[in-house]
Amino acid sequence: MRLTYEFEWTVAAEQPSDIGRLDNGVLHHHVLPSARLIGDRLNANSVHPGTDLFRQLDDGYAAIDVRVLMQTDDGALIHVAYQGFVEPTEAFLQAVQSLTPTEFTDQSIRTTWTLTTGDPRYNWINRAIFIGEGRLLPAGDNRLGMQHKVYRAA
Repeated sequence: MRLTYEFEWTVAAEQPSDIGRLDNGVLHHHVLPSARLIGDRLNANSVHPGTDLFRQLDDGYAAIDVRVLMQTDDGALIHVAYQGFVEPTEAFLQAVQSLTPTEFTDQSIRTTWTLTTGDPRYNWINRAIFIGEGRLLPAGDNRLGMQHKVYRAA
């Protein structure tokens, strides 16, 4: 198996609404007002705000569950969903507090992605396996943001 770079993903996040303590961590809900996907075969912007259910786990890690509806530059609708884990290192925690970017090596943010569409021009994404790595990239206006490099397993 080899990994082929497919696209870059950037997303902005509002301050969270705290849902509360669950059995293995604290759940937060982030509204994602904007997202952009840029690649050689796929370019899209968010249609509506997306959502991130961010769970701070008792072991120090965090679990993310993100869903966003995107529209490609040529009009196709694509549902993007990704889940994964964040290892919040000291560099990551400081960057969250100061709204500064991190490097991809400053923390471990690993994700699995599912892209779904009914548009036959992009049917290839329905059966592709995608994985990503992420970092903090503030989105301006005192907003947290993330950048992911996303690869397709081939």
